[in-house]
Amino acid sequence: MSLDFKKMQETIQGIYQKYESETGQFKEQAVCGRGCSFCCSDMGKIDIVTVEGIVLLERLESMPETEAKEIKQGLERDRILRRKGKKSACPFLDELGACRVYTARPFSCRQLYSLRKCDQGGPLVHKQAVFLARKVVRDIQKLDDTGYSGHHSFILKLLHNKTFRNTYNIGGFDPGSIKKFRKKHGITINRFVK
Repeated sequence: MSLDFKKMQETIQGIYQKYESETGQFKEQAVCGRGCSFCCSDMGKIDIVTVEGIVLLERLESMPETEAKEIKQGLERDRILRRKGKKSACPFLDELGACRVYTARPFSCRQLYSLRKCDQGGPLVHKQAVFLARKVVRDIQKLDDTGYSGHHSFILKLLHNKTFRNTYNIGGFDPGSIKKFRKKHGITINRFVK
């Protein structure tokens, strides 16, 4: 039986919207704005689940070829730097620091905000928002039960593996087939997260 990605994406959108309504009061005083990209470049990992990777790939495929090529090259650079233990700016940022996939961004990006400028000691968020975000991450992982979680450039690389993608698309679950890749890149098996 194939996974119903459309239904999964609709469910995830509902989870995102619920989080937004529950945290809206916290974000009213956020200082973030278009081009503010500290969290996208200096904070570390941008984790996604497999189904969020599908959404990003669909968005990437709908972009002009030159822009998509630039992002794909950026994703490869990101993987190289991360293998060396270095941070890199998100490849989906444009030259002005704005997100090129904003409406398709994963939850790890949607949860970010700060009550002070991040260059003044990093982001400042409410504890309740952090608590709610942890619950949302787990809810998304449960929804993507046959999938995985990890840094976006590695999940997207995994989705380019045709054997993995075919297994995943039909709702298959074979973590042994990607064991080496998983361990090397810190990929989490959603089904086993508590």
